[in-house]
Amino acid sequence: MTHDWWSHHRRKFDLVASSLVVEEIGEGNVKKALQRLELTKGVRLLAITQEVLNLATLFIKKGPLPEKAKDDAFHIATAAVHSIDYLLSWNCKHIANPFIQKDLVKIIQSQGWEAPILCTPENMLELTK
Repeated sequence: MTHDWWSHHRRKFDLVASSLVVEEIGEGNVKKALQRLELTKGVRLLAITQEVLNLATLFIKKGPLPEKAKDDAFHIATAAVHSIDYLLSWNCKHIANPFIQKDLVKIIQSQGWEAPILCTPENMLELTK
């Protein structure tokens, strides 16, 4: 599904990422990491600002995300602070998890930001049909 979305549907969207995403996809098997990094060439990188840091910290302090999900908190906070409409992830434990989204949305909105829609590539494929 990820390959299908990336091959056929990504051009319908203005793709962005953060330096943390680039760092994560550069890990693991060297050959596969290089392939993933190649795919992100030309993708606009979003800054991890003080506002992102503050919001990510709130996600952990207020409880929807545990300390061990700090990077996930940064992904969600980066999307919110930069007014990104959708955050696409296969991480259903801490990101594309409908059971914690309500709490995340409350925190995001309490800080004056709009919450991104947190979804999987499968959800996005359904939206683009």
